[in-house]
Amino acid sequence: MEKLLKNESHFKSIVKVITQSRMRDLATFIFEQDKLSSLGEEVNRESIGAKTLECVSGVPYDGWWPFQDGGFEVSEFFVNGWYTNTYFVKEEEEFNEFLSARAWKDFLEENDKPSLTAYHELSIEKQEEFDEIEHAYFEDEVLLRVVISIKDGAISLSKRINYCDAPYYRHSNDLILNEKDLSEKEFLKLSNEQLWELIK
Repeated sequence: MEKLLKNESHFKSIVKVITQSRMRDLATFIFEQDKLSSLGEEVNRESIGAKTLECVSGVPYDGWWPFQDGGFEVSEFFVNGWYTNTYFVKEEEEFNEFLSARAWKDFLEENDKPSLTAYHELSIEKQEEFDEIEHAYFEDEVLLRVVISIKDGAISLSKRINYCDAPYYRHSNDLILNEKDLSEKEFLKLSNEQLWELIK
């Protein structure tokens, strides 16, 4: 039976219905096939299961002025790499190292021990105290997401990570891991698997 196409209300009216439907189809494919989870498994990062598929509005409303004409976002939360010592990207590891160093510096200052240089120099009791303090510096999750959007007839596929902006995880603080821009014609002729290969 032929699939019924419908106009998505969160797209600007200039976006073709067939393109809207194809974008939803790709987002659903990524969501239902657990494609983000598979990326986590490749680096031994456990998903906490909180995955979502949301509309990205291209239509303005109170408090929102879009920079694109509509789209979709698939996102999923993963355990912080600090717990597994595995990372999606080097920048994520460097950010955690920065937090750990700051926790150590603050701990030494609070305990009036500025001359200490190594963890093993602490007593067992103080090591446990530091471990608790350090833990508080780290968020439990990082967010991985794929944004599929359209602007002036060009399709953007963007894979992003946000490891430094909990609990808000604002797009402005995402690190873009991979991004591909396609014409509508190019986008429509590629399969879901082919499109995923471009950005995974």
